[in-house]
This record gives sequence, structure tokens and C-alpha cells, in this order.
Amino acid sequence: MIIFIGFLSLIFFGYLVTRICKPDLPIHENLGLSFLIGIGLFTWVLYLTSAIGLKINLLNSSLVLLLLILVTSLILSKILKIKIFQDPKSPFKIKLEKVESLILFAVVGLLSMSLITSIYWPINIWDAIALYDFRAKVILDTGYFIQIANNFTYFAYYPLLTSIAHVWVYLLGGKNPQFIYSLFFIFFLIVFYGLTRRFASRFTSLGALLLVSSYPIFMNHSTFAYTNLPYAIYIFLGSIYMYLFLKSEERGYLILSAFLIGLSTWTRLFEPFWISNFLILGVYVVVKKRYKFLLLYSLVFFPIFLSWMLYELGLGSAAYSADHVSLSNIKLANIIDLSRMLQVLVFLYKYVFLSWGYNTILFIFVIAANIKNIFKNDTRILLGIFGVNLAVLIGGTYLFSIAYPSWLTIPDSAQRMSIFFIPLMAYFSALSWQKKD
Repeated sequence: MIIFIGFLSLIFFGYLVTRICKPDLPIHENLGLSFLIGIGLFTWVLYLTSAIGLKINLLNSSLVLLLLILVTSLILSKILKIKIFQDPKSPFKIKLEKVESLILFAVVGLLSMSLITSIYWPINIWDAIALYDFRAKVILDTGYFIQIANNFTYFAYYPLLTSIAHVWVYLLGGKNPQFIYSLFFIFFLIVFYGLTRRFASRFTSLGALLLVSSYPIFMNHSTFAYTNLPYAIYIFLGSIYMYLFLKSEERGYLILSAFLIGLSTWTRLFEPFWISNFLILGVYVVVKKRYKFLLLYSLVFFPIFLSWMLYELGLGSAAYSADHVSLSNIKLANIIDLSRMLQVLVFLYKYVFLSWGYNTILFIFVIAANIKNIFKNDTRILLGIFGVNLAVLIGGTYLFSIAYPSWLTIPDSAQRMSIFFIPLMAYFSALSWQKKD
């Protein structure tokens, strides 16, 4: 019961933040984002308060969450003059056709399997035990992280979102925090369907939902305590809200994108895909001469990004980087190497592109079927977002291959870091396939 209240409070905080960012957001998107943004920002604030000396325990963490709820409630109701519980209009219809009901039943079945598995099985995979959950137990025992990080250098350089989320479960009396990852998956799919239903028919939206929810790599990652699934969710949603901003120039979408991309770096910092949104937005503001949007995005994104980056620099991550990714290995003579580029492309094709499976076939088919109109409507923005991220994937892997001599031995890592392409392709296919009915 205490766990339920603790997570309900966290979701309510995220709901308030989402309402502040975009008051007219459809209710299903608001609900889904409430958990994703709530858990991200709450763990980040706990990290900041711990850094200045406030011990992470049940009393302090509860007071921090209560204060966050109070402040956001006041901003929403007193400053912005928006009703807290004024539900935005939902785009969903209640009555479903038989086929649609079957699809929804299948999705609910998959999510139930994920949740039951994550609740039943304890944390049991190596990095989950030795890294993410172990440091959660260290924080639970000591009440701090930065102050004791030098004693545990193995895990000192990984952002803390999931570990502090584990701590919150333990503080509330829980024994197994693995269910958090199923919640990430469930709330993500709620948002995914809402975003798709904005522009596509209900049947097409449900089909895309089933496509993403049934992908084995997503199902697997929703049942164990790795950071890859939360990271992919934040990157994907941050990219989609950037797309919605570029379509409409509504600031709320830009702020949501900045929060989500920022939280992706609070989940995993080494992956470079946060750069993609800056590149896309940078081109847009230069062409449109809307430089204030870049400033707004930066004001939201960089406090989250820099809070961990500065900690790493202060801890002396140069030694860590030298052991793991020696940037000094990247010499000008190695930057342009066609044989290496070919090797990288073969590697990505073999271990990443093929893992996207039938989704890739659908994606290519939709592009081919709509080739005459694909660059004449707004879906070209989505295609551009996909292209920029693909370029970052290829370019990042190329540089990584130079800096890290054993890069060919970790194909699973490349596959995991790029799983956000799967919902991105499914979303593009759904929007291009059929307009909203």
C-alpha cells in the first residue's frame, strides 16, 4: 500500500509538470508522461539535494516529493491560472471493432506478462545486480552517492536515474524494484498510442501499438533492470515532441522534448543521440531565425545534462575515459578511412539493422509506396529526424571504433543503444500509411 501511495504521488508530480509544459495535451499522453517525467525529475532532484548534503532516506525523500508537488501545484493554479484536474479532451473512442478489440487484448496480454514476470523474478542479470541495483543498496545504506562515489569507482560514472528509482522502492518497503521497468514500458505505450492516434486511424494506431509492444527486445528489457529501455523511451519521445514542435511551433512541445532528452542523459550519458535534437533544432532556428527557441530548449536541457557531466569532471573521469574510450586514439589520419567505414557499416547491418526485423521492411515499403508525396507533407520532418539519428549512429560507431580497439566484441551494446529506432520507424509508418479518420 505504501509503495502504491509513493508511486501515485510520483505520478501526480509528473502529471503537474506535464500540465505546466502543455496544458492542452491529450489526457492519455499526459497520463503516460506523468510517470516517465515524474520518476525522471524526482530522482534527479534527489540526486541534487543529496549532493548538497541532504541524506536520501524515507522522510527526506517524501518531504522533497511533497515540496515538488506543492510548488508545481502553485505554479499551475496560481501563476498560470490553470485548473489542476481539468482534463484535456481525449481523442479516444470507447467503442472498438472486433479486430481492434483483439489487438488491444493482445497488447494488454503482453503487458500483463511483462509486469507479472518483473514482479515475480528478482533482479538477476549481472550489470543489474553488480551495478545499478548494488549502488542503489549502497545509497540506501549510506544515504549518499557523491560523497562515497570514490569508494566504488566501478559504478561511479553511470547516471543515477534507475538506481535512485530502486532506492525509492526500497525506502517504501519494497523488496524487488524490477517492476519499474514494466511500468516504463506500459506508460510509454500509452503515450505512443496517443501520439499515433493524433494523425492515424484507430486501427492503424492499434496496429502500430501491437507492433512495438510485441518486439522481443522491448519485452525482454521491460522485465530486467537495465537502463536501455528507459533511455530508448526518453530519446524516442523527445524526438517525437521535437517533431510536433517543428510542425506547430508550440513551445510546450519544445519544453517537453527538452525535458525528455535531458532525462535520457540522466539515464545514459555516453550515447550521443541527444546531439540529434540539437542539430535538428539548430538548423530550424537558423532557417527560421527563431533563436529564442534554441535558448528555451537549452535552459531546460542543460541543467539536467550538466549536473551529471560536471560531477564526472569533478570526480576525474579522465582516467575512466582513458580506460574505456581513449579519445587520444582518434587521430586526424584515422578520421577518413573508407575501409574502416565499410567495416562499421557491415557491423551495424549485421548486429543492428537486421535486429529491427520486419519493422524495417514495413518502413522501407511505406517510403516506397509514398515516394511521390513523402517530401511534400509533414512526415518528411520525421524522416529527417530518423536520418539525423542514423547519421549519428553511424558516425558515433565509426569514432568509437577508432577510440575503442575491442569495439567488435560488443555487438549487443550497439543493438541495445539503438532500439529507439524501432518505435520511430513504426510511428513514421503509421502516420504515412493512413491519415486519421
